[in-house]
Amino acid sequence: MDISRRKFSALLAASAGGVLMPRIGRAGLTGERKFLFVFCRGGWDTTYVFTPLLDHPSIIPEPGDELAMAAGIPFVHNNSRPSVTAFFEEYASRACVINGLEVRSVTHERCRQLVMTGSSSGGDDWPSLLASHSIDTRLIPHIVVAGPAYTARYTGSVVRVGDSGQLPDLLDGAAILNAELPVALPPPGVESLTDAFMAQRLASRAEQPDTSQRGRYLSQYAESLQRSDLLAPYTEQLDLTSKLGCRRDNVADAGIIFDMFELGLARCGMIEDNGSCSAGWDTHEGNRMQDWHYEELFASLSGIMAELDSRPGEYSDRLADEVTIVVFSEMGRHPLLNSKGGKEHWTYTSAMLLGAGVRGGQSLGGLDSNGLGLPIDLVTGAASSSGTALTSTSLGATLLAMGDMDPSEFLFDVQPISAALSL
Repeated sequence: MDISRRKFSALLAASAGGVLMPRIGRAGLTGERKFLFVFCRGGWDTTYVFTPLLDHPSIIPEPGDELAMAAGIPFVHNNSRPSVTAFFEEYASRACVINGLEVRSVTHERCRQLVMTGSSSGGDDWPSLLASHSIDTRLIPHIVVAGPAYTARYTGSVVRVGDSGQLPDLLDGAAILNAELPVALPPPGVESLTDAFMAQRLASRAEQPDTSQRGRYLSQYAESLQRSDLLAPYTEQLDLTSKLGCRRDNVADAGIIFDMFELGLARCGMIEDNGSCSAGWDTHEGNRMQDWHYEELFASLSGIMAELDSRPGEYSDRLADEVTIVVFSEMGRHPLLNSKGGKEHWTYTSAMLLGAGVRGGQSLGGLDSNGLGLPIDLVTGAASSSGTALTSTSLGATLLAMGDMDPSEFLFDVQPISAALSL
């Protein structure tokens, strides 16, 4: 396998820091799947793209809306959203749309927690679970460039870059100086003695295992200190967060995560899409903004896919053969317009899976004439009155299965949507 100069340099730096990265040379160039999560904050209107309801007698479609089909996936085409059509024409064969997912709430924070963890009572989200169960030792198991994260047991697996790229400043200590706080830093000699004292105390604690919550926190603290030293060679890659005008550059944000995937530092990553000019997807007024949001989202998704396809992999020649992209929002929007030309919250939403491990060219589930989710046969993906009603836990079980994890260890009586999984 060819190794890029950047990857080779990074591997040398990591080796010097005492990190074993055994991925190069893995037999058969096989390895675990990685995941990029693209979260659309606020609740998108799935009828603009994923769930065509053009013949519904009570729903007024947008002017110019037409039913279109690409590689087996039906979607809504409109000349005002050319990037949507261009995306599906290029990538539908690698995409699986899952419709009619119920999150069983209409409040934002509760819905975010439900769609990401399957519960509203705490717990670890899907990327944190996947990252914490990586078969390899990774310095940044789950990297959050922007977007939500929920953790309980596996907090130590989540690393936030920060909306303005604060992580490099934290790693080299510049964050304290830049904060303009009334803090007097100790001279280097005193700081070295303090570091040595803390290392000794943590080492003594490690010799006497403590299974209490306090002991677990101390253990995670010790691991974080070690990781902060080992991450120092990568501050340049972690300092690439950028914005484009009034909107984040999602392709650049995804590029940070792809860097970490390529170098073997992370298994999962999260970025966030806040719509056109960061106006958010929560359109209680002026639902027409969904049109602008989808146009920019799908333009960025095409850019992300092109970037992914250009990258060498960690285990194989192509990073695209190792990465699944999950595009989702915490809720949908009511099928009918309100008096302000907007739409209220709706418990049914959609998600789109792209790339490795995905059986592409299909749209599973859907909405009935009342905008309610249709049950499906989990094996065939066909709508069935005797099938399974899809929920956020259905999505979670599917992602865990794609990550070679047993969903039953984390979810009670929930089966993955096996129709979405490649053979």
